[in-house]
Amino acid sequence: TGGPNCANKAQGKCMNSPYNCKWKCNYGKHEGVCSGGYNCDYTDPSSCETSVYKCQWGQACPGWCTGGPNCANKAQGKCMNSPYNCKWKCNYGKHEGVCSGGYNCDYTDPSSCETSVYKCQWGQACPGWCTGGPNCA
Repeated sequence: TGGPNCANKAQGKCMNSPYNCKWKCNYGKHEGVCSGGYNCDYTDPSSCETSVYKCQWGQACPGWCTGGPNCANKAQGKCMNSPYNCKWKCNYGKHEGVCSGGYNCDYTDPSSCETSVYKCQWGQACPGWCTGGPNCA
């Protein structure tokens, strides 16, 4: 990290650069996502964090995009950098859940549920039964 003059430098050149570059260790794969705005569509950590757009590299995670109809079915980076105030929700478990919030909330996937115009919410599914009167049977 440190700015455009630090992009894609080897560790030694980075650490010894006159441009105030900083080396970040990464012992795993660089599965991550670049965020910080519409222009932060970089696919590698060095280009992301040395861009003139002040982007940040972060951990990628499975999940879905929420925030309204314009956020439906977006990938994590596109979601986080969307101009529509979309939010990424990580889900390290399975998508086993239920969409609730009213009659029209019959979606079977979390992104479609939480980006619907009906203000539905995705929640954890659990075993149980329906109660509340004869119309609930």
